Amino acid sequence: MNLAMRHYYPRLRLHYRQARCRRKLLLKRMLLPLTMLFIISITTTFAQTQNNENNLYLSGQIVNTENGGPIAGQEVFIQINTTSGGGMSFYHIKYTDIQGFFYDTISTGSEKGSLLIYAYDVNGIKYEKEEFYRFQWESTYHANMVLEVFDPGLVSDFQANFTPLKDTINFNGLSYNFFDESTGAGIVYWYWTFGDGGSSMEQNPNHVYEGPGVYDVSLTVSTENLSCEIVLSMITKKIKVGMKEYFNFGGHAFAGYFPVDIGTAFLYKIEEDEFIP
Repeated sequence: MNLAMRHYYPRLRLHYRQARCRRKLLLKRMLLPLTMLFIISITTTFAQTQNNENNLYLSGQIVNTENGGPIAGQEVFIQINTTSGGGMSFYHIKYTDIQGFFYDTISTGSEKGSLLIYAYDVNGIKYEKEEFYRFQWESTYHANMVLEVFDPGLVSDFQANFTPLKDTINFNGLSYNFFDESTGAGIVYWYWTFGDGGSSMEQNPNHVYEGPGVYDVSLTVSTENLSCEIVLSMITKKIKVGMKEYFNFGGHAFAGYFPVDIGTAFLYKIEEDEFIP
């Protein structure tokens, strides 16, 4: 190889390296805006997901099937079916406190679904309850669920118990009737507290709340035994007052004698000949 060729090939290699460096620099300049745009898009999507997150507040109670007494230390399983995620997407295990209560807060991006709680008794029998929820008017939903489970070790002849029912005569969503269902002979005393500062000594009182919310209602009953000793029993339950409820409806649509395979169903409430969707 002559001297001219020796000087020529290093120049080719130098020009080739410079061209590669220029291409890499150009590629980096092209990819940098795309990378920044991708990062901004992910950040925006994450922020929107965080802002659109809904909160489900669960309060529940496990009571005995025999007398309604609270069961402490009961293992409770909590699941959520988001209806849009293809099945149960949430799973928690909680334990009840001394009053039989358990609590959980669940954050979800779904707009609707169902909440399932279940527990097993000493014989391994499963008890479950389901409630439907929807975030339509606000980003929070309060669920209050009571599950009855058999526990022979907690059966007592004397146990305070009651049932709260909405007032269907003077119904305004804030009026409730409370019915004493305590077990035991010779009960001579009833004392109620309604969780808002109100109280009553009637056996089956009515109470009107000033506003919506979740209230702790307690009933204390007493009796006198043959030795003239006063025996007390108390129970506390949570009630959800004046808050929106959802119901799971189902039906079958027909066109004459033939079932409708595909269609849209509309539900209306009728008030004084007015249809309200």
